[in-house]
Amino acid sequence: MQLSISLLAFLASFTFAVGPCDIDECEEVMNASGCYNAIILGWEGASTDPSDIFKCVDDPALMCNCYGCTTGLDELVTENNLCPLPDGQ
Repeated sequence: MQLSISLLAFLASFTFAVGPCDIDECEEVMNASGCYNAIILGWEGASTDPSDIFKCVDDPALMCNCYGCTTGLDELVTENNLCPLPDGQ
């Protein structure tokens, strides 16, 4: 029973993501998870500005092409209307 609940939770994370994610093109975003998770989770010393996730990758436009790869990032971008990129990014 425990395994089936864990499996359901894992699959649900993919079901609810609405943003784009081409896993072959999104390696840089996935590798930057330590940077944007600090913002998402509100770690001590991390930025409190959601748009700072764009500083986690070399090409900010890539973030808008890949934010659907993780549920937390997808929720942050969607809830804060971060894509398309804010002016000046």
